[in-house]
Amino acid sequence: LNKGDRKLLSPLEKNITNITVGLGWDLESNGEQVELDASVFLLNENGAVSGDQDFIYYHQLVSSCASVCLKLYPDAQVGQDKDKIVIDLNGLASSIHRIAICVSIYDADIRRQSFNQVLRPYLRICDSSHDQEFMRFNLPESYQKETAMIFGEIYLHKNQWKVNAFGQGFFGGL
Repeated sequence: LNKGDRKLLSPLEKNITNITVGLGWDLESNGEQVELDASVFLLNENGAVSGDQDFIYYHQLVSSCASVCLKLYPDAQVGQDKDKIVIDLNGLASSIHRIAICVSIYDADIRRQSFNQVLRPYLRICDSSHDQEFMRFNLPESYQKETAMIFGEIYLHKNQWKVNAFGQGFFGGL
């Protein structure tokens, strides 16, 4: 996928309902510790979370309906997923129309860090049943001051789940 691409989630007319979203990156090795945190926003059709239960992050790893689970791999090696988001699309509440997948830099303002220190960021989507990758978005590395990013989103359009390769950065928090 390229930035801005929107594609149907299920390839080749295959109905995939259990997916894993892998997030990965490498960090500039200048001795500085850059800590990245993945988070997931479960959004209603108005583009808002209904409550705290729809925000998945390192202190709340599972959604209230147990259909979205964030798994952290802090010791992952170069080229491996640092975080994974396991999603059961059939288990989502009917009010969920969009799943925003974000990554932010912990204490970026205090540490004066930004995504220009993040190398080779990517989002990949796999069929959870056999971890077979069928979509990948390598984000551009042209970010300078951004401290938070929307890597991508999965959204419901005409009763079909689609993927948007977002790649939009922001300065400040989530």
